[in-house]
Order: sequence, then C-alpha cells, then structure tokens
Amino acid sequence: MSYTIDMCFMEGQSVAKVTIHGISELYKSVRTSQFQCIGWILEITRLVKSKVDGGSVVNPEYAVQALINIGGLSEIQAEELMLIQDVEGQFRYVWSCLDETERECAIHMNFDHYDNFWPGFDYYSCAWSESLCHIEAQSQTKNRAQVVP
Repeated sequence: MSYTIDMCFMEGQSVAKVTIHGISELYKSVRTSQFQCIGWILEITRLVKSKVDGGSVVNPEYAVQALINIGGLSEIQAEELMLIQDVEGQFRYVWSCLDETERECAIHMNFDHYDNFWPGFDYYSCAWSESLCHIEAQSQTKNRAQVVP
C-alpha cells in the first residue's frame, strides 16, 4: 500500500490524516517519471481537499514531505509548489524544476500504456513530441547541408 487516508466524520466536521508510505505500487508512470510522480502526489492532495476542509487535515505537512522524499523536490521547491492552488500553475512550476532528462521522459511517455496525473498533459506530450521530432529532423538536415562542400 503506497498511501492511506484516514477519515473521521463527526457532526459538523470531518478530519483526515494522510500518510504516503512510498511510491505508487499501482501506477507504472509514477515509478518511471518524476513529473508523473509529483502529479500523483498532487492528485492525492486534491482528493483530500475534496473530502475535508483544508484546515481539517491533522498532518498538513504530509504533502511537502512526500514531494521531498518521494517526488525528489527540494524542501523549498516542495513548499513553494504547495502554495500554488491551480493545476496549470503547479504544472508550470514543476516543469521548471525538472532537469532535461526528466522532461524528455515526460514528453515521450506513451499514455496509451501509462497513467497520466496531469490533466491534458497527454495531449501536450504528443504535440511536443511531434514538434521535437520535427525540429530534430530539421536540425539534422541543416547539419548535413553544412557538411557538404
């Protein structure tokens, strides 16, 4: 089990305690891509927010700790990410934190075979991948043209 959400529903209030034990055992994309792993953690936070009032989480630091220990972010990056409330802003911030290798992994991930934890990213990934292939092909053609005397 990779995470647990313990809920307590009382009259007039609900409270949650969240524990993320480790990386997802169910979703291969989370084990393959740092970008998807962070998206998965953020999806857990959205699930918790949908079930309880934001102030009713017993251990609100769970998300920052998971982003550091499982998602591979620094403490500052994790804290700043959790201040961003909208998915688009989170997407842009996380993307800026990734190195080139992780970006390549995310862009080339085949979402016919992997789960996607960033709404709409499967579409953007395909478009970016096609665009990058086109740019790479143009670059190779240009390089060959420069070599010919």
